[in-house]
Amino acid sequence: RCLDLLRKLCERNESFPRSCTIPARRIKRVSDQPTGSGGNADVWKGEYDETEVALKVVRVYGYRDANQIILKSCFKEAVIWKHLRHRNIARFYGICIAPSEFSLVAQWMSHGTVVAFLECHPIFDRLALIVDVAEGLQYLHDLDIVHGDLKGANILVNGQGVACITDFGLSVVLCYENNSSTASVVQGSLRWMAPEILDPEEFGVERAYLTRESDIHSFSLAMLEIFTGAIPFNDCPRDATVILRVIKGIRPQRPPQTIDGLTDGVWNLMEECWQPDWRKRPDIKRVLEYL
Repeated sequence: RCLDLLRKLCERNESFPRSCTIPARRIKRVSDQPTGSGGNADVWKGEYDETEVALKVVRVYGYRDANQIILKSCFKEAVIWKHLRHRNIARFYGICIAPSEFSLVAQWMSHGTVVAFLECHPIFDRLALIVDVAEGLQYLHDLDIVHGDLKGANILVNGQGVACITDFGLSVVLCYENNSSTASVVQGSLRWMAPEILDPEEFGVERAYLTRESDIHSFSLAMLEIFTGAIPFNDCPRDATVILRVIKGIRPQRPPQTIDGLTDGVWNLMEECWQPDWRKRPDIKRVLEYL
């Protein structure tokens, strides 16, 4: 509850604790081009006191209101991420504010996303990477934190071949009273999104809240992504078609080819995790016990 209060305070006052800040003189950008882009930021390789880091440089627009919304989101992300310490959570160092840019400074992951890593290392143990992600997710859920945007692009692999969860821009701290987040969901990655978020009324939910159960749903689709190397519903080019499928209860089909680690038991577990009735999904502890 203290973390939730701190997050709300930072968001409301458009500020953050001094412990989150890094002087600009200690940060150096070393890549000529962004290593990745998405949302409202570009990711560059950099150095923080000679330590390799990822610099998530926030794009600043000409509209003051738009900038305020983006910066508030960054403050929230920084406050949550700064308090996380786990082998399977990418380490966050702090925020760097320079005259012309605003950056989130995080651990550099030399192998990039889990999907890119597996393209280069196709015989690597996929189930081991999935267990890494599950252990990171259990850590978050034990702290009453919901990630809110689990997918292959937000799972990175470090130099030791360990998968780590990153990008906490949509993460929330669960409300103590009802075990759900306090704000309605308006963002996220549609192909990984739980049906009760896409159409709350249809699935017996008053509003579209992020929950542990919605994380479990996204996690199972990230599992599929790790096994196949393809995004969920990759046969559908349009997100709108995917939404209609999910609301109608159409779920992913099992890949016809044999994939190491994707046993009948693991596939059944994935089906449990992405089933439409959120009340019947297993919690992350049960998922980990099986894996």
